[in-house]
Amino acid sequence: MQLLTVVVARHQIGQANLSDLTLNLHYSDVKRGECSQNQKHIRYSSLSTRTYTGNMKTRLIHTFLLLLLPFFPGIASAQAKDTRPNVLLIIVDDLAAVSHLVETPSIDRIASEGVTFTNHFANVPVCGASRASLMSGLAPSASRFLTYDSRLDQDAPEVPTMPAWFKQHGYHTSASGKIFDVTADSQDSWSEPVWNPEGSWHGYTAIDGRESHLQKAYLYPVAGPRLPTTEKADVDDHAYPDGQIALRVADELRRLAAHDSPFFLAVGFRKPHLPFTAPSRYWNNEATKAPITDSNLPNRARHRSMELRYQYDAMPLIGDMDEATAVHLRRAYFAAVRYIDAQIGIVLDALTASGADDNTIVALTGDHGFLLGEHGMWTKHALLEPALRTPLIIRAPGSSAVTTNPVITDLLDLYPTLVDLAGINRPPHLDGASLLPVLRDPNQSSRKSKPVSISRWFNGESARNERYRYTRWQDEAGHTLDHMLFDLTLNPGETRNIVADPEVASVVAELSRELDLNGGNTTWSEEMKRRVSRTARFNFPFSEYVIAATFYPILAGLIALILVALTAGGVWLAVLRIIQFVRR
Repeated sequence: MQLLTVVVARHQIGQANLSDLTLNLHYSDVKRGECSQNQKHIRYSSLSTRTYTGNMKTRLIHTFLLLLLPFFPGIASAQAKDTRPNVLLIIVDDLAAVSHLVETPSIDRIASEGVTFTNHFANVPVCGASRASLMSGLAPSASRFLTYDSRLDQDAPEVPTMPAWFKQHGYHTSASGKIFDVTADSQDSWSEPVWNPEGSWHGYTAIDGRESHLQKAYLYPVAGPRLPTTEKADVDDHAYPDGQIALRVADELRRLAAHDSPFFLAVGFRKPHLPFTAPSRYWNNEATKAPITDSNLPNRARHRSMELRYQYDAMPLIGDMDEATAVHLRRAYFAAVRYIDAQIGIVLDALTASGADDNTIVALTGDHGFLLGEHGMWTKHALLEPALRTPLIIRAPGSSAVTTNPVITDLLDLYPTLVDLAGINRPPHLDGASLLPVLRDPNQSSRKSKPVSISRWFNGESARNERYRYTRWQDEAGHTLDHMLFDLTLNPGETRNIVADPEVASVVAELSRELDLNGGNTTWSEEMKRRVSRTARFNFPFSEYVIAATFYPILAGLIALILVALTAGGVWLAVLRIIQFVRR
């Protein structure tokens, strides 16, 4: 006797969700076939043709049960698991494209099983705006996603976020760490509350009776007005918040893998964001040097490195950083990257142990890059390659593609790509282009639908194609205030601005058209003007910084002299009165 396996495809009956139910009947084998009744499909297993056993009565009973099955899902012993692929999205804060400078075995592990996109860029070089743009699939504009305090639920509340879209399509959505810049942003995107470690993220947690000097500086301002820039602590990985996030995610993966529904799990690591901190085991004295700082950048392209200069102690309030400090900071940044790589390894090991590895899409990226001394700057708030370039690696189940691809991509492409990989219909609002064709055909080097990546920062706009980066700054009337063009094939360090070269006039015109077609609006809303004015003190051009750095000390000195003179005058007047009194 052969068993016939009957599979009833998923459909909705009231509140009951019948999914891939199976029933073993003592039928003889029949050829593969399919019948449909009211769009409820029953697939028969492919078996050899034989006469079935049993009498007519048995066959009638079996037929009756078969017909009743869709209406009584409780007949089946269990509901089968939804086999759509899971999604594991890893976002690393301030992760520049430094794989050629630092060892990252865990990140390399993902790359060894997927596609690494080597020309991947952020659409805005600041955390809040970049993450809001990434999670919404909307490009930044003059009215949204331009400042560090941008929130998706404020700038585009009507748009379904990426996790909300997955949740709407039957996924269990969960997050640990920094996904949105503000944890409270778009909370309804998640099936459960976002988890973050308690306490400050600046230094390590006081779990063993010791307290991080970074925490002391942060909690007790009497220790100094600025935080220490680096920390090399002799503590375990989980003493830092990112280590706690990794352990939490490892437990989360074991739990989510047991769900009947697929999961969308977002993991946000905070380092290597300033301050550059990591357990001592991740530090070494690798040979490194400060990058070349000479360049002919327009003043508007420069940045005062104010996050570092004002909040941390490594950079003087006025003037440049010395080379020894620059080398130390680069080593500290690399140590933080190694530390995060180790935490990613914990997450990947947990995914494998959960049994969900073979059916999980893994995507890793950063929210933007970081200038590590290039052009004399230590910041992300700039329309330059180091501040905009960040890694992107995607590993899809069943894909045999293991390669690097130079196609131009940006963070806007993640939303449509992950949706396509999961087999979910795309929402209509997306500004990015799906990378699914590239993932299916690794030999594809370009996509006509996405010839450039567009990035914005305040009134600056930048277009990047496979060879050139063109950036312009405009006033609200659309007049170009300044612009620059770099041939990144011949000049990857962006030290030679060739925008005035007649030989590249056609390139400038072409990329200007791309900017006009993809935004080109510099008229800020009143709300954006308010935000920009609050943020601008950290971002006005280098020349203005020089003015400020000289004017304000001079002004303070004059005020001090006036106060001293007034005080001295008062003292002298008192002395004269005393002398007069004595003479009497």
